Amino acid sequence: MTIGNYTLAELENIHQFTGECYSSGLLGNLHPDNNPFNPRHKILTTRTTTGRHKRWPYTELIVDKGKEDTLISVGESWTYGDSLAPFVKASETKDNPVYRLMTVFSSLLAHSYDSNLYLWATPADSTSCIFNDLISLLEHLTSQQDPSTLRVVVQMTSPGRDLGHTTLHAKFGLEKFFSTTPNENPILGRSEFHQQHEKNYLDMLANLVNKYGLNPDRVLVWKNFNEFLTPGISKYPFKYIKTPAHRFLCEMSGIPCKLSKSLEVSFYEKAHSLYNLNVSDERLEKEMNIIEKSFEALSKSRLNYWHMNEFGHWVWAGLIKNTFDT
Repeated sequence: MTIGNYTLAELENIHQFTGECYSSGLLGNLHPDNNPFNPRHKILTTRTTTGRHKRWPYTELIVDKGKEDTLISVGESWTYGDSLAPFVKASETKDNPVYRLMTVFSSLLAHSYDSNLYLWATPADSTSCIFNDLISLLEHLTSQQDPSTLRVVVQMTSPGRDLGHTTLHAKFGLEKFFSTTPNENPILGRSEFHQQHEKNYLDMLANLVNKYGLNPDRVLVWKNFNEFLTPGISKYPFKYIKTPAHRFLCEMSGIPCKLSKSLEVSFYEKAHSLYNLNVSDERLEKEMNIIEKSFEALSKSRLNYWHMNEFGHWVWAGLIKNTFDT
């Protein structure tokens, strides 16, 4: 992997993030005295410009503080720090990695634990892509340092996204969920389909904890859009946040919110083409209505602006830390 080396000042110059932002009053929390990362820390980035990273080249960021401990945080746009106004909007290919590093929950956690940070997150990614990144990072980092010094935060996202990332279906055993042709796998009802899809990843994460010798108390999984469905999840060798971030942001603002088992309308539109999923038209219509209402609720949250806003990241970082520390 080719890695380019940048200081914080160099990245600021690349993205025209100057002292004017500090003096404007809009970003008072970004004053250097409040910056979680000292400018002398080394910032590394792959600056990937191919494949799924082409639109967002700064999806792989490393903050090397020279510490023994390292925080790995993998996910999609909610981990990436999308929609952090006014500098970050993935749909408009607008980014400022310096601002994101000062703001996202992963950075706040790394600062709290005084650790290095590996932040791997690409907007619109699926859970299969996220786990693919996680495996690559664990393979690399466990060969470089004691696994007991790693702390891992894994985001799982809406199951429907896996439908479109067909290149990873075989690697992660997803054909039994997303095949469009007759096969020997069982045909599942909607709830069972989503529960088994989730369990597929929870089992995988448990295997990774054991394979790489990770400390179960230093591994955590969370979801942004959907409830956890697997019975006995508390018995897995890792921690988890029970409340999905979407619902959490709503309820913290006093807004009730019910979530669908998948948050992509496109998934439900293609549901009848999936050989191993049996779901009625009536149920599909209900789920799409739930999706619409859940996003209406999220839009009213004071901790959200399409994604977690700055305050949302602070609160979510606190929830993750509290889960780790208890």
